Amino acid sequence: AWYQMFGTTPSLRSVMTANGDSDKKIWATEWGEPTNGVSGDGHVSETQQAADLSEAFRLFGSYTWAGPLFVHNFRDDGTDTSTRENFFGLTRWDFSQKPSWTAFHTAATA
Repeated sequence: AWYQMFGTTPSLRSVMTANGDSDKKIWATEWGEPTNGVSGDGHVSETQQAADLSEAFRLFGSYTWAGPLFVHNFRDDGTDTSTRENFFGLTRWDFSQKPSWTAFHTAATA
């Protein structure tokens, strides 16, 4: 979806620039990847979530037009694996930290 911000025709950035809004930043909200759910639903391992979070902050921060990047969830919403929506957190339901918590802390304090 980030590619649609700058790489498509038209892109969000091109529309903003054409309308005098090139000095405004694009905020990325609700970035995240689930770490559990139904098999085949696209969830990733906790280690992969952390690596992807680090890469997302690095990449998004490299764009001159980028504002802040927000993660989708601080804490998993539950433990029911019938939906991936419960597993976007940087911490598990019991507040124990996933590897992505450390990756987030490192990115946020860089």
